[in-house]
Amino acid sequence: MNKYIPEIKIFVPYKWKGSLGERKVLRKKIKEKEVEIIPIPWMYFRNIQLQLFYPSFLTFFRIRRPDVVMFMEESYSLSTFEFSILFHDIPFIFFSLQNIFKKYPFPFFIFQKFVLKKAAGALASSKEAEDVLKKWNFKKNIFRFYFGLEKELFDKAKSLSLLQKLEKPIFSYIGRLTKLKGIYILLSAFQKFYHKYKKGTILFVGEGEEKENVLKECEKRKLNCYFLNYIPHEKIYSVYKSIDYLILPSLTGRNWKEQFGRVLVEGMAAGVPVIGSDSGAIPEIIGDAGLIFKEGDAEDLFEKMEKLFLNEKLRNTLIKKGYKRVEENFTYEVIARKLYKFLKEILEDEN
Repeated sequence: MNKYIPEIKIFVPYKWKGSLGERKVLRKKIKEKEVEIIPIPWMYFRNIQLQLFYPSFLTFFRIRRPDVVMFMEESYSLSTFEFSILFHDIPFIFFSLQNIFKKYPFPFFIFQKFVLKKAAGALASSKEAEDVLKKWNFKKNIFRFYFGLEKELFDKAKSLSLLQKLEKPIFSYIGRLTKLKGIYILLSAFQKFYHKYKKGTILFVGEGEEKENVLKECEKRKLNCYFLNYIPHEKIYSVYKSIDYLILPSLTGRNWKEQFGRVLVEGMAAGVPVIGSDSGAIPEIIGDAGLIFKEGDAEDLFEKMEKLFLNEKLRNTLIKKGYKRVEENFTYEVIARKLYKFLKEILEDEN
């Protein structure tokens, strides 16, 4: 991104836990050319939306006024509200994953109301998230901000040796092991495939409250399954290179539905055919580069799995389309160029 923006300061919590169970700690600044990553202390009150940054972080904006600030937090987050009330003269934009229109309880609706009024623009992770912002009567500029990747890392990756022993084909799920992610729908679909073709492995990568139950179900149904715990991000590329198909079977809940599906982008970048449910942003992310099944329908998912397994021509076609889709929409270079244009428009409007 430093090719497009002269100077970037990135403030991050000095410690955090990722969705796959990884724990990170950053104590010192990281600087490369015009980009500087600065770890800052923060307070966390159980709910991720109730995090508060220490005053030392805010001092930077008084000493060196930035042209624009990007807050990678929701409009109803305490930290976004914290910034918006302390710096009236600095244009800022917030980030929104929320793709379900709903009213928030106290004090979140107060945070949101103030932020929506003060923000100069917003980043939305999907069309659904953009539509929700419009329903909230947010009339400022909105940029469709996709999570990107460095495709070269996937191109250079080699398969993981410990997965080479698994019986093919390998159908994989990567992410949190929770019910709303549709993992039991995947189990049912794979059960039918496994009993019909007498081959294959279902691979789960990640952590979650349903892990032990999923393991018991695999044993109960006599399925060939394999589990990987947290994989460092620098090794996740090799996992993708080791699997035959990637499946994201998410379900829509009362308060949540799939907001993006980054694993789909990573799968396409690695040359893995992807299958996803029609929940939330999944169809938007996959486009024509994968197969979509009706969420919650194990029979439909089985049919898509079988279709890919039996049709090598379709598999190769989807791999090529996946590469193309990533190159056109999800590389850092493409996203940075579009984001730079958006930020220029924000500053022009403010001026």
